[in-house]
Amino acid sequence: MNRLLLILFLFTFGAIKAQVLKLDSLDSFVASKYYTSLDDNVSLLSGFNVNDLNGIREIVHFVKSDSICSNLNKAIEQPQTCTRLDLKGQTHLKYCKGIDVLKNLEYLNISAVFTAKWGNYIREIPHGVYELNDLKILIADRSNLKLISHEIENLQDLEYLSLKNGRLTEVPKEIGDLKKLVALDLSFNQITLLPDNFRNLNNLKYLNLAGNSFINSIDKELKNLSNLEFLSIEFANENEDDFESTINAISKLPNLKVLHLRNSYVKTLPDSFKDFKNLKQLSLRGNFDLNLSQTFEVLSNIDSLEILDLSFSRIESLPDDIGKMTNLKTLYIGNFEWCCPMIHFHGGSPNNRVTKLPSSAKSLKSLQNLYLWTWDITDKEKKAITKLLPNTKIEFETKQIDLDEEFKEKE
Repeated sequence: MNRLLLILFLFTFGAIKAQVLKLDSLDSFVASKYYTSLDDNVSLLSGFNVNDLNGIREIVHFVKSDSICSNLNKAIEQPQTCTRLDLKGQTHLKYCKGIDVLKNLEYLNISAVFTAKWGNYIREIPHGVYELNDLKILIADRSNLKLISHEIENLQDLEYLSLKNGRLTEVPKEIGDLKKLVALDLSFNQITLLPDNFRNLNNLKYLNLAGNSFINSIDKELKNLSNLEFLSIEFANENEDDFESTINAISKLPNLKVLHLRNSYVKTLPDSFKDFKNLKQLSLRGNFDLNLSQTFEVLSNIDSLEILDLSFSRIESLPDDIGKMTNLKTLYIGNFEWCCPMIHFHGGSPNNRVTKLPSSAKSLKSLQNLYLWTWDITDKEKKAITKLLPNTKIEFETKQIDLDEEFKEKE
């Protein structure tokens, strides 16, 4: 009987170990319902997304495929069976002491964790985490995280790493050794440079660097990321050469579908934008000095472009060149007037004030959705715009979202 039990145990253990996370596609980031404009947690079409997994279907399925442990002490008592551990928002964890015994752990969420040692959000990833060689998903968002240890190279099976909303100022070069990494979220930290071997992340499909102000071109670090589908970056200065060098590099990435270039002092788009072959979504939100005529002229050459975000860009009117965007399906040129305290902008109100469209807009035959979201428009002006675009769904205003209700629904 004991032998039979041992065989059953080994079979069960083998089944657990055989489970594989398959991030074969990030189509959810291309689908309109996941498109974000305010930041990468706020969907313009779906309301607020508080899911730490960012809507990646493969990860949601992977995490839910087993029961999730939510108590560290109990998990340590049964280390062979715990493969999913969610400690998000917990307190008094004695800095995750003993977590290194969970050798079969594949998913770990330590976001917004308070510790008895620091009495505050964690400042570094507990060293025991770097001994979890089977870890595939690591989430440590909303923390006081200041550094990533060089031991990160031990997590060779890691496919999804999210460290957003921390205090990171640099990324260790060892991150380039994570050959299986498919999704990396370092958004809203204080990173200004990337290590040279960042270019070794050949399997990366999703890269979110929003909210970090890069001071130089990062073309060399990005140019080899041939599988990249989603990229969000920001620039801290007005050096057009650095910006152009970076665009030259990423415009040649064959699989890039979503690009966010927000709050980056962009004035004109380099001609290399015409080299994008599969770009479907582009966000230029918060670039207040953007030359719209030149922008539409350049972007009209990207046949694949379907969604363009120009929200919060201090736009008073649109030029005739908008009529050149004949393949565009969705256009954001509005703003949530109620959310201005929530977003970052460089002095003054970021709101757009578009109340009419040039007659050339009638050439936008493919346009399905137009989001104006302005409160300075009369019924007469609404009627004129509707007449100009009779086959387009137009939203002139949006209701303020009750954040508490949204969070209750998600929970």
